[in-house]
Amino acid sequence: MPGIGGSLLLSLVSMPLGTFLAGGTGLLIAGVEKLVLWTAGLPWASFWVARGTLVAALVGGGLAHLVVRQWLAGRVRPGIRRLAAVGSAGALVLLVPLVPLGRVLEVHVIDVGQGDAIALRFPSGRWILVDAGPRSAEFDAGARRVVPYLKRWGVRRLDAVVLTHPHLDHIGGAPAVLRSFAVEGVLDPSRAYGSDAYLEVLDEVGRRRISWWGGRRRERRSPSATCG
Repeated sequence: MPGIGGSLLLSLVSMPLGTFLAGGTGLLIAGVEKLVLWTAGLPWASFWVARGTLVAALVGGGLAHLVVRQWLAGRVRPGIRRLAAVGSAGALVLLVPLVPLGRVLEVHVIDVGQGDAIALRFPSGRWILVDAGPRSAEFDAGARRVVPYLKRWGVRRLDAVVLTHPHLDHIGGAPAVLRSFAVEGVLDPSRAYGSDAYLEVLDEVGRRRISWWGGRRRERRSPSATCG
């Protein structure tokens, strides 16, 4: 920021000098960006936590505890007191979504664009995923939307992945999901389909030794509505 501001001020006096300083600042920013991207690619550079509100609440509670102790000892400035009060109130607000509202079935419709992905959380705490969204050369809904969403909710295991039908807008993201979670089984209608996406799902199921539950086809016959 100082370099950008300095280049703007210097350009009022001398445009070439301002341009030179701006160019140097741009190179510095580009270097920092490359360093950040490189470190982000290192193992364990980042990790998922379930519902970050819990972390925020714990931090806020710990801060409030320390400030109260110092407050009672008479060593806290008024400004810090106000900051602690605001932080504690914010922690309580963030803690509200974590209060259990009872055992209910939750339906999570995940935004995957042109496709479907619905996660079901049962009162027992188990999760089932119905479809996993689309995939293209530019966008994998499984890796970009479904997996991050489920990990934010603390999901580590899926009791079932249900694939309603083998079209790309429903199963495109399934391979990424199967690679990211422990999956008990995959359920599909057992319709023969030779698309690359469907074959990739089969490969992941076999490689990870996931149970495969094929659907059954049933026909219902009823008497004719007309009588001769």
